[in-house]
Amino acid sequence: MSKKNLSLLEILIDDISFVNWAKNQNQNDVAFWNNWIEKHSDKIETVFNAKAIILGIQFDNAKISESKIERELSHVLAQLEPEKKIPKVKKPPQRQLNI
Repeated sequence: MSKKNLSLLEILIDDISFVNWAKNQNQNDVAFWNNWIEKHSDKIETVFNAKAIILGIQFDNAKISESKIERELSHVLAQLEPEKKIPKVKKPPQRQLNI
């Protein structure tokens, strides 16, 4: 989707410089956006809504081990489709050939 089809809110949320301003992480970005806000005071509601969205969304970047994923997947699959008991087939006794 091209940027001209996006709303200002979507553009701000997707802009790393704006995200830095919202999180007060880069002084150049903070200065830029403070200046931009002064010049575009009619957009203040959208700007603060975007900031609230950015600050309100917290992601937990914890990694889940492969073994935990496999263990949980096996547990779920076992509950969805319990193991079917397959009757054991007796093998015929092996014959020894005397040659």
